[in-house]
Formats: sequence, structure tokens, C-alpha cells
Amino acid sequence: MSFEAVKAALTEKPPQDYTVMSKGLVRKDRLEQIRKTIEEQISLKGRLSLSEAVKTIEADGVEDATGALEALGYRINWHGIDVENAEVVRPESTPR
Repeated sequence: MSFEAVKAALTEKPPQDYTVMSKGLVRKDRLEQIRKTIEEQISLKGRLSLSEAVKTIEADGVEDATGALEALGYRINWHGIDVENAEVVRPESTPR
């Protein structure tokens, strides 16, 4: 069975308590913990750079940082091509 076939089957019927991302599965509780950590960082600093968010997510054992941000509803605002200038933006529905 090919990777694409497995991914399609998992996307159609993901295992309970998991979120399907482009590079694998992540437990929903792990994503929730990542969301809490990101929200804490944004609240403390007023903003969160993409590079800081990636470090936070990878420290939590998730390799697909941008996929995790997307799954949580965050956007990335780019200010030029330098990743250090990119900023993670809260989803509209997230309380501030």
C-alpha cells in the first residue's frame, strides 16, 4: 500500500483522538498542549515569531510545525522572506 493510499484512508477515517496532518498523525491532546503553550508565549510577549513557534512545537515532539499551526487554526504573517520576521497570528475565534 502506498503512502498516499494510507494517508487517504486515514484522512477519510482518522483514528479517534488523533488529527491527520500532512506528515503524520498527532494526538489531539498533544495539539491542545501546544496551543496552550503558544497562547502563553503570545500573551507574555505580545507576539510570537515563527522560529520561536517552530522550536516550541518541535520540543513537544511534533516535526511538522507548520502543519500543527495550521491544524490549530493559526496563520503565519510573512514580513519579507526571512523566517525570523514571520509572525504567528491567533485564529479569529481564540480569546485574547
